[in-house]
Amino acid sequence: MTAADRDRFYAERDRRTRAYNVAGERLNTPVRISVGADAASSPVGQALALNVINMVCRIHRRVELLLPDSELLVVPLVPSRTLAEAGEALAVAIDPFIDLASSQEATPTLAIGDVAGTYWLGADGYIGHFRDAPTLITSHPASLLGAGMAACLGSAALLLAVSGAPVRTRSVSLWGLDNQPVLAGPARELGPIDVGERVVLVGAGAVGSAILYWLRFLGVTGAWTVVDGDIVKLHNTNRSMGMIAADAGWRKGVPGGQVANKAEIGASLIGANPVVGWYDEWVKKLGPRPDLLIPAGGERNIRQNLGLLGLPLMLQGATSPDWQVQLHRHGPGDSCPACRFPKQPTAEMACSTGPLPVDSDSDDEDESTDAALPFLSAAAGLLVVAALTQLEHGYLTQPVNQHGLLFGTGTQVDWWNTIARCRPGCTHRLSLGVRRQINAGRRWSALDNQP
Repeated sequence: MTAADRDRFYAERDRRTRAYNVAGERLNTPVRISVGADAASSPVGQALALNVINMVCRIHRRVELLLPDSELLVVPLVPSRTLAEAGEALAVAIDPFIDLASSQEATPTLAIGDVAGTYWLGADGYIGHFRDAPTLITSHPASLLGAGMAACLGSAALLLAVSGAPVRTRSVSLWGLDNQPVLAGPARELGPIDVGERVVLVGAGAVGSAILYWLRFLGVTGAWTVVDGDIVKLHNTNRSMGMIAADAGWRKGVPGGQVANKAEIGASLIGANPVVGWYDEWVKKLGPRPDLLIPAGGERNIRQNLGLLGLPLMLQGATSPDWQVQLHRHGPGDSCPACRFPKQPTAEMACSTGPLPVDSDSDDEDESTDAALPFLSAAAGLLVVAALTQLEHGYLTQPVNQHGLLFGTGTQVDWWNTIARCRPGCTHRLSLGVRRQINAGRRWSALDNQP
């Protein structure tokens, strides 16, 4: 590890993060994550802490970790024995050059549990809390999902805080997917996720990686397949929850190591079958039809072709301009992916990106006007997983098929919702009669029999 390696690492990894105008000293502004012994005594509290560390260390270069040396109660992304060890190991695996030293400066602090802080995170079922006073982590069986939401809110707020932008406290529910009321959801055990004998995730990049990361906390049943032909690049690690620097060939801060494939890294998170290839190649050798397909990428015109597969149901997470995170349902009465995402530059949505102010002092000729941020891809993946837990409990009966969660500073609401239908003359989906024939016996085929 050399100074030159460090400079190269941050130049490559943070290129699109810098589009948020947090280049230079702002990325080096110290931040702190503090966890109380009370929070560290529960699996949900530990998961919340590690979720926050996972996101924060993909942006900030100086992160002080105040973690109890409690016995680890969750499976970490990086092998460890205690919570303190797991937090530090995860931070270093994500960023081998990260500064974890204590800071004497006034430091924005995310607190979990009964400890001092600037902001506090908590969870109650499907609700994630981001508050300016201590808040509880309840024993509600769905609080693992609320902890994921709280981590996304806290990570976003910490970036806003070091940027000098307004920070709004709030509580967001993944159950109602609406502004009111904020619901904890039913108190029933979650997981393992059972949505079919065969489930396919297409794309294991930013949003796909997040989906798999959250699923590992709940577990899955059936045979899952992860399809992606791409390798891990260092800039992917600034927003992909399941990837670390070593996956991009940066082992212990030294470049040039073996680079992993996204499908293999993602599939390993839940014990799925990896397919190293692209959707258009995989679908030619389809074999038994899947019960459910989850699109998490837009390469090679995939959105234009997915409807032609003829599945009765697909769920999709994405992000769009101005820090909006979206959940899309594509059922028989909903618009197909091609109509939802028209092939136009102004309408295409890229996973985990959104246009943000460019640093006027940047000398990077390849600087993008899109920023890629970990809490956006993490939240998009979390919306998909929350929807998976609700498929048998009312989500499919809702007329609304497009939900948007807002992370920007210019709004006082959390959600917007709409109903999307296919455009007249749509040619991107199979007819009802054909779908009924080819999907007979599959998990969600009854959707095509509804009036």
